[in-house]
Amino acid sequence: MSDAAYIPLLILNDVRLSRADLRVFGTLSAKADGQGKCSMTRSELEGVCGIKCSGQMISRLMKFGYIGIENNSTGTTFKIIEGQDAKREARHSLGSYCIEYVGYLHKTHSEKYAKDAARTFGKLQHFTGDIALNELTPIMLETFFADSFKGAQFETAKNYRTLKAAFNHAVSWNYLHDSSIRKVKLPKLTKSIPAFLSEHELQSVLDHTSNCDMRDLFTLAFHTGFRLSELLNLEWQAVNLSESTVRVSNSETFTTKSKKERIVPLNGVALNMLSERRPKVFNLETRNYVFAKTPGEQYKSDSVSKLFKKAVRAAGLNERLHFHSLRHSTASNMVRAGVPLAVVKEILGHSDITTTMIYSHVQNEDKIKAVKALESVP
Repeated sequence: MSDAAYIPLLILNDVRLSRADLRVFGTLSAKADGQGKCSMTRSELEGVCGIKCSGQMISRLMKFGYIGIENNSTGTTFKIIEGQDAKREARHSLGSYCIEYVGYLHKTHSEKYAKDAARTFGKLQHFTGDIALNELTPIMLETFFADSFKGAQFETAKNYRTLKAAFNHAVSWNYLHDSSIRKVKLPKLTKSIPAFLSEHELQSVLDHTSNCDMRDLFTLAFHTGFRLSELLNLEWQAVNLSESTVRVSNSETFTTKSKKERIVPLNGVALNMLSERRPKVFNLETRNYVFAKTPGEQYKSDSVSKLFKKAVRAAGLNERLHFHSLRHSTASNMVRAGVPLAVVKEILGHSDITTTMIYSHVQNEDKIKAVKALESVP
């Protein structure tokens, strides 16, 4: 059977390819397994097809989206990309896909997530150049992640999750036949107990905060476990003072992290604070945010985080504390009070109970203290 018998018409009609290119592609196709993969070294390929396989020839087939390549300890694995899949993959570079994908995220996810995704793509593109999507290999991606993992492992893990979701979409949109990132595994993250504040430490933070809005915002975060994005997008219509609840919901401009709505009960401290803040008259022409810089104008999350950190440092507290530590404090304090983890999960809006289980360390600490207390019993 001739080599041409293994070559789709689309490739045979590609005037950019030479006869030698077609011979190499045909040889790879003939030796490929049922998934379009062919494991052989370049020298083996040369021996089978009877011609010299230059790097330029292989690069040309990759550039036009007809083969993928992966180098590993056993040699080289070539992947055959045929028909319309090749045509689709060939026209999407990393940069062009980033623009399209981030545009999609602006419509379906939070503004912050879309901006973070664009930043992550920018880092990858700076590392690899604006190459075609199908030229991204597991080795490239592993090297990209390895360069940053040691110094910023949690940021690297976040970038990994972002790119994994992005390339999975590329597959579902038929821009990629398969995602190389599926073969990449990050080293295990070190697990540390989240830093949290006691009520006394919160008061110290409030004493070093001059902005009244920030004092109230920090207080509500500590007593409800709301995420910063949820607080900054909280509108008065979601607050039910008579039932002592707040509905955390999705809107045209905001989506919760889990994409699910939830109702959070208010304790006495949170209820009294919101009752005192509630305006007597609402502006029908603007969004009535509970915390607003000016009517209808939201505070910036970065500004709020910096003000909280400034107060923490002024109070001489643990440097590990940041705004999200207020959410950790809510969870830790509820667990200390004996609230079941399943209930904590619902209040915080975790998608998975395993996320909530990191706070089980609090129960263990209390048990250790209880046992040690026996040492002082006469």
